[in-house]
Amino acid sequence: WSIAANRPDYVTVLMGANDACAADEASMTSPTVFRARVDQALTTVYAARPDTRMLVTSIPDLYRLWQVGHNNNVAQLVWSAGFCRSMLDNPTSTLASDQARRVRVRARVISYNDQLAAACRTHPGCRYDDNAVFAYPFQVSDLSPFDFFHPNAAGQKTLATITWAKSGL
Repeated sequence: WSIAANRPDYVTVLMGANDACAADEASMTSPTVFRARVDQALTTVYAARPDTRMLVTSIPDLYRLWQVGHNNNVAQLVWSAGFCRSMLDNPTSTLASDQARRVRVRARVISYNDQLAAACRTHPGCRYDDNAVFAYPFQVSDLSPFDFFHPNAAGQKTLATITWAKSGL
């Protein structure tokens, strides 16, 4: 992590959505590999500066993303270009196989969030957001109209408010 070279006083970490957002379920990062990468990142920062304060945020609920956008015609069109296929493929489908896939992807995100929390607990200067980002009930109005995936300015402001409240600063 190049950030460690700067020996930061404070770091906010949001990682993991791309590990779940893969071409398909089989391509998602395993929880074991995910945890090893998180541990490596945190250890690298704390090795450079042991008194760094860090907030590790939970991964947003990708199932919620599907819930709020799957009936939006523009989101459907944009998602068809390949955004987070593991969750967003066939967004209007009610087939049991598609519903089960979405539930499994959500379970993987929950597993990643558990790994983030556990990794954070191993470092005294680290705080986990207690799933505050994951639990936030965002709406389509919080999403970028360009990809219906990333937060727009209003969504970023809301996430900043949520994470600031959990930062302990």
